[in-house]
Amino acid sequence: MEWIEEDENRKRGEMVLLIHGYREPATDTLPDEATRALTILVKTLPLKKAAAATAEIYNLKKNALYKWGLENLE
Repeated sequence: MEWIEEDENRKRGEMVLLIHGYREPATDTLPDEATRALTILVKTLPLKKAAAATAEIYNLKKNALYKWGLENLE
């Protein structure tokens, strides 16, 4: 409103207001216990199998764990 009131010419014509839709908070964060378990399992298993085992134990998506492993381990 302040910007509009600064100049009379800004009150003329049309104005477009863009509103961003609601997005649910990101749930991409993995529990610390799961990432710790994955870190331990990777020492004895390939990342793919370690991610699958951790996903089953913690009821998480194995792709998210696999991606985290690629980005954070070694």
